[in-house]
Amino acid sequence: MNLSGFSGFLKHSSFALLFPLFFITFLMLMIYNLKTNLPAATEDASRESVIVPFESEGEPGLWEGYDPEKIEPIPTPQIDPEQGGRLASPFILTPEKTIKKPTIEGVQPGPPSPSPAQRAGALSGKFIYVNPGHGWTYGSGSWNTQRVNWNEIVEDHQNADQVCFFVIQYLRNAGATVIPIRDVGPLTEMRIIDNDDAEFTLSGAWNQSTGTPFWGDSGDAVHYVFSDTNTTETATVRWTPHFSKAGDYPVFVWYLDSANRTTDARYRIVHKGGISHISLDQRRVGKGWVWLGSFYFDAGSNGYLELINQSSELGKVVIADAARFGSGVHQNSGYPMYEMNAHEYTVFSNAPSSVTDVSDVWCRPRMASYMNNAEIDRVCYMSFHTNGSGAHTARGAMVLKNSASWDGGPAPYVDQFNSAIIHQVDDDLEYFWGLPSRNYNVYTSSYGELTYNNLNGEMTATILESAFHDEPNDANLLKTPGFRQDTARAVLQGIIDYFVDTHGTASRNYPPDSPSHLSAIQNSEGHVVLSWLAPPYGGYGAHEATGYYVYKSDDGFSWDNGIDAGNATSYEYSGDFTRGQDYYFRVSAYNSGGESFPSETAGSRITTDGSRPDILIVSGFRRYDREIISRYYDSKNGWSKRVWPWLANHYNYAAIHGGALKMCGFYFDSSAHEKILNESILLTDYNVVDWILGREGETDETFSATEQILISNYLSHCGRIFISGEEMGFDLDLSPSSNLEDKAFLHNILQAQCVQTDGSDTNLANCPSGTIFYGLTPVNFQKDFDSGIYDVISPDAFTGLGDGAITAMTYDDTGLGAAIQYSDMTKKIVVMGFPFEAIHGEISRSDVMGRIMSYLNVPCEPDPRLQELLDYLVARGGYPHEVNQDAIVDVGDVVSIIILSETRY
Repeated sequence: MNLSGFSGFLKHSSFALLFPLFFITFLMLMIYNLKTNLPAATEDASRESVIVPFESEGEPGLWEGYDPEKIEPIPTPQIDPEQGGRLASPFILTPEKTIKKPTIEGVQPGPPSPSPAQRAGALSGKFIYVNPGHGWTYGSGSWNTQRVNWNEIVEDHQNADQVCFFVIQYLRNAGATVIPIRDVGPLTEMRIIDNDDAEFTLSGAWNQSTGTPFWGDSGDAVHYVFSDTNTTETATVRWTPHFSKAGDYPVFVWYLDSANRTTDARYRIVHKGGISHISLDQRRVGKGWVWLGSFYFDAGSNGYLELINQSSELGKVVIADAARFGSGVHQNSGYPMYEMNAHEYTVFSNAPSSVTDVSDVWCRPRMASYMNNAEIDRVCYMSFHTNGSGAHTARGAMVLKNSASWDGGPAPYVDQFNSAIIHQVDDDLEYFWGLPSRNYNVYTSSYGELTYNNLNGEMTATILESAFHDEPNDANLLKTPGFRQDTARAVLQGIIDYFVDTHGTASRNYPPDSPSHLSAIQNSEGHVVLSWLAPPYGGYGAHEATGYYVYKSDDGFSWDNGIDAGNATSYEYSGDFTRGQDYYFRVSAYNSGGESFPSETAGSRITTDGSRPDILIVSGFRRYDREIISRYYDSKNGWSKRVWPWLANHYNYAAIHGGALKMCGFYFDSSAHEKILNESILLTDYNVVDWILGREGETDETFSATEQILISNYLSHCGRIFISGEEMGFDLDLSPSSNLEDKAFLHNILQAQCVQTDGSDTNLANCPSGTIFYGLTPVNFQKDFDSGIYDVISPDAFTGLGDGAITAMTYDDTGLGAAIQYSDMTKKIVVMGFPFEAIHGEISRSDVMGRIMSYLNVPCEPDPRLQELLDYLVARGGYPHEVNQDAIVDVGDVVSIIILSETRY
């Protein structure tokens, strides 16, 4: 090989500055296994705490000065002398669990979101009344929560989060009709439209009624309307709300149930994503707010709800009274309605005095029995609490049962129901999370929420105490979204078991878990090819998927009803595309038990000429732990934590990045980062890579050793990359776990050095002169929960390394580097120390993205002699590991390159 031709090239170029790039690439190949073979973190020994028995429902934590008349008094429990004076008597169930072996571990949690469509499942035809325990309650002249702040947990709030954002979504996706006894959050904008309001319109034949009860005022001339059922649609009513802002709104209807109603009243919800159809059994449930689901509505009056008279049952009627969109704010307390206790919600729901003139505890089951008209083998009641013990050392989950001697005794079928629930919960939470097992214990005491009389003997019931909020290890689990999600899934499976084993009215098929590893890649025909990984199944998890639904969206927030893609893990989406438009997709799995939560979002903007887009969005944000859940403040409890999954990880950030790219004229594909790892998608097929890290950090590893090598190789071939996230610098540079490989990748490949984590408290960034962002207004990335912008807690501060590095943004309060831009003849890089998706406003995001892509997306023609030189150096056996700062390596006749000391890496 003749290398003399390199002489002039090297003398009159900046190649010497590029030499470390090749050296580090080779170095990382040699030490590839260093990071991937590190031992796993050991289990925290403190988890092995002593378990003490549950004492009573009167756990500690009532607000000081609370009015005791506002809560159910707890009778003095009997002392069991054989238990050393401990309160309550455990009813120990026969252990009947099946030995379960997981096939694959590590399910990627999808966003806990129900399908816009109503799918059939294992719980079709079942009515599940669900109550989150406690809530804001009035007493001693003020509003207070019934439990105080323990370990950053206010049980009243977290019970609502558990039910609203996990439990009811799982149940609905399994086909159940779900009736919450507290409201559904979180949107506080609310529109109620009654049958005598202008926003209520009719077509076809409807009859007026003065039947009671009804929603409205006592002086209303017409209480509700009804129409005879027909085999085709001949009569329709419409409720048309007006919204001041777009969002996911829970939708409810209020009507009077009776024996002459149809069991398949057909509702049509027209929302931003399309048209969804929901059926309700107006014979078996009513006289309160019945939840249809949550749907994304745009601002304005574009969406609406309709009820039609088409039915499979002739000789029946359908009832139209009031509809509600959103949850609102409690008119007296000023707190969000979904945070109020059940008593306040039953008053709001127009329940009679037999329900409302009792305590919060008693009104919960009474509201369920009041609304219920279903047979006992179709219905159940579940209440969700967390626990507290006087010693603050108790751990684990348990279910509760009313004593035989108090207020009519326990609910019917309670032993079978408790057994089914606790077996699933105990097994799953012990297996997946290390929560200590309590041997399937059911604790018996006097629980007003579970008495036969308050439930009117109409349904079985239990309270699940999922863990102890006053024990630090349990409290940490309760603050973890994945733990909450697995708890809800276990309850779903337990309810299915109950209906199968006790009544034979369901099939034991659990809905599958979420698909993962989704990518959306445009082909030459202008279609989008989607591919994904099937979810794991068996063991303590879900059952196997038998097919998949592919959902499409124009914005990544509003979704259509999906296309059945069959039992395949890829799908070529070819329908109703407009070239130049961006589209987003997510995939759910299904089987006869129901539908999973969806995968993360992927998307593509369709090019006008069928060419491959220039840009690849890579989704690398997988974190879903307690450290990134939202902090919440209320004046009674101070700061606590809320498990709001969409503010931990919404899994739709490809849509936010893609929307900004589209607004500034760029085309893109997108992929989960796992597809880059296995090289089924190549970075080198794209001019620019937009890598989303979000809040990925040390625990989840921002860049693995394999990803570091792949990115290094990409950049060595004229690659351009934009990386944003809040903990990459800490993970690679400042963490005690950062190793030689990590630092080398950050310093010499990405040309940045992390100088401080928590680089800003104000979360504002300025755009100094001489940078790609100069002229833009300060960039605001402060939290905005109403807009779905999560709290950026630890933004990284960087300084650039190398002659081509410039500090492109600075934090307003500290002056430290918020972003770095770097350019040389081979690569271009923008590193941002905070997540791009946290920037406020579409216009601001598009302005920033436009500057980044205009800087990065420029053509590059690498000199082929660079690869020739690299091949020659590799053939020589690589580089010496110990070299002097001024050592010179001769290549060919007159080539000299300065080699930096390895100690720089």
